[in-house]
Amino acid sequence: MSTVTIPRPDVTTEDVAAALRKGLRPRYQVKPGMRTSLLPGHPTPAGPGGLSALRLVNTIVIAPRVRRTLRTAFAV
Repeated sequence: MSTVTIPRPDVTTEDVAAALRKGLRPRYQVKPGMRTSLLPGHPTPAGPGGLSALRLVNTIVIAPRVRRTLRTAFAV
């Protein structure tokens, strides 16, 4: 997981959540101070490679989208 450093000491969790809500698609549910599992509300896939495929999607699609949104919102 990559890290986005925002060089401002006054940025709150609510600021980050608001930036993500504004910059991401409406289907993303952003809640300040909350963390979700890989499959919210679903059991871990039992099939071989199921969990790996989801992590791959997260790494290739979702994480870069979140990173770009935060960098844009906070001019990093």
